Amino acid sequence: MFRSLGNRKSKRLSPRTLKRDFAGLFKGLNICKTVHGFRHYYITRLLKSFEVSVVRKFSRHKSLDMLIVYDDEIDLLAKKDKVFDCFSGLNVL
Repeated sequence: MFRSLGNRKSKRLSPRTLKRDFAGLFKGLNICKTVHGFRHYYITRLLKSFEVSVVRKFSRHKSLDMLIVYDDEIDLLAKKDKVFDCFSGLNVL
């Protein structure tokens, strides 16, 4: 996804280089986030608009397991109010 702009223009940037460069950028902008947090945000946003199978292609996760965890988080947040409504008015003595 990210290509080097230096001596190795035909090579991808390493995860270590991305982490270092983004950490410096975030620090300069007073953003208290990590590269992994940014990735989590990116994938979560995609999952709100696309199916898991489509997002997998953009996330480059090797398995669907992690994406399903992200998707489950979204699904639970969306349905939590409906779950609580099922039990509204219930009196347990």
